[in-house]
Amino acid sequence: MRTHPDNLKAIPRFPRLPVLFFAMVFTLACDVSAEDRYGPDRQLNSAENRAQSQLSDTHADSENAPPAPVVAELFTSEGCSSCPPADRILRELHTDQPFANAHIIVLSEHVDYWNRLGWVDPFSHARFSERQRQYAYELRSDSVYTPQMIVNGHYEAVGSNRGDVLRTIQRAVQNRPLFPVRLSLQGITSDADNSQIQAARVRVEFEMPPGSASPEALQLVLAAVAHNLSVQVPRGENAGRNLSHVGVVRTWHEFDDLTFSEGRYHQEHTVRYFSEAPHTMQIVAFIQNVATLNIPGAGTIDLN
Repeated sequence: MRTHPDNLKAIPRFPRLPVLFFAMVFTLACDVSAEDRYGPDRQLNSAENRAQSQLSDTHADSENAPPAPVVAELFTSEGCSSCPPADRILRELHTDQPFANAHIIVLSEHVDYWNRLGWVDPFSHARFSERQRQYAYELRSDSVYTPQMIVNGHYEAVGSNRGDVLRTIQRAVQNRPLFPVRLSLQGITSDADNSQIQAARVRVEFEMPPGSASPEALQLVLAAVAHNLSVQVPRGENAGRNLSHVGVVRTWHEFDDLTFSEGRYHQEHTVRYFSEAPHTMQIVAFIQNVATLNIPGAGTIDLN
């Protein structure tokens, strides 16, 4: 685990972030000593089995219910030697979906504050560093570090500690189940000046549960993410390693002033993104409370 030296005690709440950015390449990283510090694989597997068993018991009365969405944000960097194990854990969450009644939505958000260590992470962006600091402020933490996982905008785990990650997801599903955000693809067009840039028209629908925060406190985020990317890193702490990634955020769109009709939201939005063919592209949608950063709802749709 690598801690950033900045002290966050005096940092005020961060301003709203820009509506759209383009991240120009790949990324992900984590704690190479995770197994040494947290025990061998069999102990981590036992932690997974216990988490799965407890989660299954808790929800035994709702076996036929659809999986509850869970948003797992990993703050990582290709410039940090502690991050590759977290990358592997994030891939496991995405591909294995270890909980039967949870749909884990993964986001790999690459920070830029380790770019000074000899390798500039091609997926890094200052907005992710700011977003992580926003979470630190809300969680009353004095520092930020990589790899860090934030679940549903509320729970924190060391991203390279598989047992910690699984237990945190278990708590999130038990204590703060999210409502589903439904996405339907209306069409995809290519940019007239750059065929690599595409625009997906997406219809977004969801209903706010009774007692939810007022619409003024909510923000809709639509992120285009790429799966199954890989980068050969020539310099820095991960020099000579081929790093593979899932959930890499390529573009990020924020929508405020949400309009509801009888507690229901249904609008179409355009999401611009870089085509990563033949890699899998996906749009992730989630609702976030701009005051508390809690995420009450989420959903996804594949683009290819």
